[in-house]
Amino acid sequence: MAPGQDLAVRGAGPELTLPAVLKVEVRRPGRRFGIFGFRRNHPCDLTLKVPRKLCVDARTVDGALTLRHLEGFAELHAVDGPIRVEDVAGEVRVHALDGSIQAERLQARIKGGTVDGDITLDQVAGGVDLHTVDGRITARGLDGWGEGITLRTVDGNIRID
Repeated sequence: MAPGQDLAVRGAGPELTLPAVLKVEVRRPGRRFGIFGFRRNHPCDLTLKVPRKLCVDARTVDGALTLRHLEGFAELHAVDGPIRVEDVAGEVRVHALDGSIQAERLQARIKGGTVDGDITLDQVAGGVDLHTVDGRITARGLDGWGEGITLRTVDGNIRID
């Protein structure tokens, strides 16, 4: 696509039967390295509107990953970018490398961690098992659903309100 063009992905009408898989992959064709061997980045924003009840496996490199309004299971991976999760029910697994993790208004268990990033939790009603290496953890409004709350950091503070 030429610069400035939009990409829209639509589907999952009443004819959708489960288990259904929608795979969307965005790659930049052509050379991988620019002047002096550095990679040239071209921004790409991709927004998918999908059924509320769904299993999601999302991964990104050099970009932010945001998941909102989902009931189900989500596996989220980000390299060099933040992960944000809002208004989710079910279970979420988050894995970030050089990026933060932020979760708000969850009725879900959340597991995972980040290397070189902060973790912020606000109003999470579900079991929590999160860790960070070289980052802070800030949490308020946690309810472990009887599963417990485990927060770990190697080089940073933990603050629970």
